[in-house]
Amino acid sequence: MLCPHCESQTRRFGRNRSGSQRYRCDVCRATFTDDSTLSVDRRRVEESRMTLCLRMLLEGMSIRATERLTGTNRNTILTALVDAGERCQRFLDRTLRNLTVNDVEVDEVWGFCWCKEKVRERRQYPLELSGDAYCFTAIERTTKLLLA
Repeated sequence: MLCPHCESQTRRFGRNRSGSQRYRCDVCRATFTDDSTLSVDRRRVEESRMTLCLRMLLEGMSIRATERLTGTNRNTILTALVDAGERCQRFLDRTLRNLTVNDVEVDEVWGFCWCKEKVRERRQYPLELSGDAYCFTAIERTTKLLLA
């Protein structure tokens, strides 16, 4: 195996915590792990189990309940969830162009962070503690496509 830094010969140099083989370069003394055994996105979880985790989340299960039932670490689940969301965003940005919509339903969802706005003003909390939070949505009536 060749060193990724200087392209020189390497030797085996023990194993890391997860059991992967480590190597050390004879010239530059850099140590590294052979990542060719890992999947493309560096996860060590089977694709079927990751799909099961995401399906459980889509059905409304909590992350910790999914962690308990599948035996998958919650950080791995969250990373997969973020990755799936980013891929969906790229797909929608690429495919949904120049749509004609007939009827749009617009609504807002109100919530609050830390405390309600009236309480924040009364107690003179700083603006960083937020207050009211609104989320505006626009849905095309016939196709149920979320526009904004």
